[in-house]
Amino acid sequence: MKATTGEFTERGMAVRELDMLTRHHTGLAKAKQVADFARIVVEGGESIMLVGWHRDVYDVWNERLADLNPLMYTGLESTARKNANKKAFMNGESKILILSLRSGEGLDGLQFHCSTMIFGELDWSPGVHHQCIGRLDRDGQTEPVTAIFLVVDEGSDPPIMEVLGLKASQASAIVDPTLGVQAVHSDDSHMKKLVDRYLKKRGGRHTVAVPAAPTQLELSA
Repeated sequence: MKATTGEFTERGMAVRELDMLTRHHTGLAKAKQVADFARIVVEGGESIMLVGWHRDVYDVWNERLADLNPLMYTGLESTARKNANKKAFMNGESKILILSLRSGEGLDGLQFHCSTMIFGELDWSPGVHHQCIGRLDRDGQTEPVTAIFLVVDEGSDPPIMEVLGLKASQASAIVDPTLGVQAVHSDDSHMKKLVDRYLKKRGGRHTVAVPAAPTQLELSA
């Protein structure tokens, strides 16, 4: 409610807190199932990169996949540890490398060893996913790159997926100049999708109106 009806500063703080909490709980809620899916792929003979964001989600993955010796390449490892884990992954000491959504700048060479990426958590920006996939889909890759997004129908995943589709359509004219002029309908407050879903689940009767961009969108709960 604060994210939609509070004062300007209060709304901003509430939105950020809601975003962090909901993404965190969504990641944790599906962490065991993500690990189980990753196991199926690995036991089928594939090496994988398993992508997430929250440390305690990584903890669940590591515990559930402990016998497969997953390696870490996230923001909390030192450069030396990251390099050692990358080398061990490429040497076949493990078939799982856990990568942070926003980590891995300059990471190269994995395309010679791996072609499958599993996203266990999502980012609001499709560019982040594209950058992660680019760790594998680059010069030297000899296999089709497969990116698997594991999502649930509650929590933060549904509104994020909606926004990702919108952002992808907005970016298409930039990356494909042959498209010409395209009509784009923007939603300047993606978190209101999350607020709306939460209020519906709570049985509230609050209405969030998004001012017209070229069109008007009303979210009711």
